[in-house]
Amino acid sequence: MRYVYPATVEQDEDSQFIVSFRDVPEALTSGETLDEALAEAIDCLVVALDGYIDERRPRPIPRPSRSRPGEHAVAIPPLIAAKLALHDAMHDEGLAPATLAERLGVSERAARRLLDLAYRSRIEDVQATLAKLGKRIEVTVSAA
Repeated sequence: MRYVYPATVEQDEDSQFIVSFRDVPEALTSGETLDEALAEAIDCLVVALDGYIDERRPRPIPRPSRSRPGEHAVAIPPLIAAKLALHDAMHDEGLAPATLAERLGVSERAARRLLDLAYRSRIEDVQATLAKLGKRIEVTVSAA
């Protein structure tokens, strides 16, 4: 799963650059320059996706759709993307955090930290947890 979301950027009457995401309509931000707006878009998108997780929606993480001409690709930072993949894998297996903790042999608190987008987990720990759920992380580097 690629956690790269297409974003639309429009300039308003005050010359602010407004960034929105059709896959995550709750994510809306702006900046004085295009670069500033796109930098803010990453944080805004992460906060909105965290809201989906907190609300425990039936399918908590919206899938990114294909980019259309004129859209900008906004990539989720690698650690956050790995945590989102862990949320998806748990959802697919119907696992609760307590069950994950039991499988890992850790406290429920430790398991919840692996799922917390704001907590700076070690990527190796998230990777090992994904492996226990039959998933792996693959890194792709592309032109900016």
